[in-house]
Amino acid sequence: MTLQEAIDSFLSDLRRRGYSARTVEAYAFDLQKLSESLSEFENSTVGSIPIEKVDVGMLRRWADNCLTKGNSARTLSRKMATCKSLFKYLEKEEIIEENPTSRVTLPKIRKKPPSALSQDEIRQLLAAPRSDDPNYLRDRAILMLLYSSGLRVSELVSLKMENILLDRQMIRVHGKGSKDRLLPMTEASRTLLLDYFLVREKESPKTTTPKSPAFITEKGTPMTVRMIQYMVEKYGIEAGISLHVHPHLIRHSIATHLIEEGCDVEAVRQTLGHESLATTSIYIKASSKYLTSEHKKFNPADKLSSR
Repeated sequence: MTLQEAIDSFLSDLRRRGYSARTVEAYAFDLQKLSESLSEFENSTVGSIPIEKVDVGMLRRWADNCLTKGNSARTLSRKMATCKSLFKYLEKEEIIEENPTSRVTLPKIRKKPPSALSQDEIRQLLAAPRSDDPNYLRDRAILMLLYSSGLRVSELVSLKMENILLDRQMIRVHGKGSKDRLLPMTEASRTLLLDYFLVREKESPKTTTPKSPAFITEKGTPMTVRMIQYMVEKYGIEAGISLHVHPHLIRHSIATHLIEEGCDVEAVRQTLGHESLATTSIYIKASSKYLTSEHKKFNPADKLSSR
């Protein structure tokens, strides 16, 4: 099997497992670049190298070459993660006997706590839609749901009416890797969604069937990721927030605020739909209460001061 055949098989497997088109495209992009680099080393046609010929030395040379070309440690780490996923798949399918990526080490990356809006800024953002706007009810409901439930924008646009369980005050979310999770709905979210759905049912009853999108345009078509991104950015500007406001920033914000309010990290992990608790734990370090607590525990200034 050639490297290109191996890549094609791997990408087909990702599609079968329910990975989004965007994720598959990202994997394909990184693997194409890997294939091009390895072909340069071997003076061969792109993708024609036999998969068993790709060894540790070749991958280390590729990693060094990435850094030489100006890739950051973070970018290289992402590319290597893609490469590791490919070879783990090949090993699992018994296409290769030994995984060459298991012996390739990379420089460690310091994870920065993600940016987050303050609770006051979130209040300003939620108040930004104007009551004279025809999309006022919809936009308020979207902003509140993004914040209160920590939804990814892709999860929000994929919501159907049947996923909004107003009577149980729950939302059924179709997340990454085709994994569903059931999230509690805040009273504020329920009220805003109910206001939006009641007016919509009155004005356009055909758009409120169980399989209808939860959020639609004025023409009755489903909202897209880009529409939501544009909408959030617009309201961030109108609210006078200095940061560039986008849906993922709102997601970071609710995670940070939940931690600050004393929410258990595991509950935050389940809310956000993270695979690993380690991913969620970075929000602890983004919390101002965490910093205050750590200072109180370890800062020696009070002991050293004389009165």
